Amino acid sequence: METVKKDPITEIPYTSDSYSPELTNLIAEVVQTQEQFDQPTFDRIKYINNLFPDVESLQYLDPVIVKLKRRVSKLDEEMVVSVRLQGGVGAKGKKDLDDAKKSVNELFEKVKDIKTKADQSERMVVEITKDIKSLDHAKKYLTSSISFLKKLRMQMADVFQLKILVPKKQYREIGNLLEAVLQRQSEFVAYTNVPKIKQINTDIEAIKDSLNRLIDSEFKRFDTQEGTPIDSKIGDICFVVDALGHKMKNDFITKFVEGQLQDYKTSFES
Repeated sequence: METVKKDPITEIPYTSDSYSPELTNLIAEVVQTQEQFDQPTFDRIKYINNLFPDVESLQYLDPVIVKLKRRVSKLDEEMVVSVRLQGGVGAKGKKDLDDAKKSVNELFEKVKDIKTKADQSERMVVEITKDIKSLDHAKKYLTSSISFLKKLRMQMADVFQLKILVPKKQYREIGNLLEAVLQRQSEFVAYTNVPKIKQINTDIEAIKDSLNRLIDSEFKRFDTQEGTPIDSKIGDICFVVDALGHKMKNDFITKFVEGQLQDYKTSFES
């Protein structure tokens, strides 16, 4: 019975003896095959001697050659398919790379757009802040102006009322209004060049002069009424004198004292 030798050609992968040892080792690391044909230590002569150890074994030479040709044809087909697949992978890889570049450019444009909008928002916030500050100042000025106009209206009304009360000699009401008018007058010092305020100040001085003459005549009248009870209006008149200020108050006191001492002065001088 003839011994059929085990044919190692069935699972032969493609290899080349023209590769350098370094390239062969690198291929072995990548492919990680266990085939003996892919090993760097593969010895072709020894392998052939193992296949055909004697002359009788040469009768299997033709079948071995046929199997090797089939294997070579199969490897050629696999190489063609691999090359085509690799070409497709290369084209897809190039497309993926182009898409990635496009995505990066789009992302860059979006980031640039976001930065531009952020700068615009920052400028807008600065402008809004300026507007808020301007509005805040305007509010303060408006509030101050409204308060000033209210005081001016009160001053006009009180001066108008004094013009009515002075001829009527309603001294108690005159004293109350005059005190408020003179206190409020100090708040209009910075606006004395304004025609309306200038007119009001002129009216106030005219009222003070009128009161000065009127009260002076009242004191002279009291001085001539010897032996008669003091008029009940004397307290209200003194209230007006006090409201006119220290200077006029001192002037009235001086005049009154001099009037009271006039008889003594005449007697002693004679």
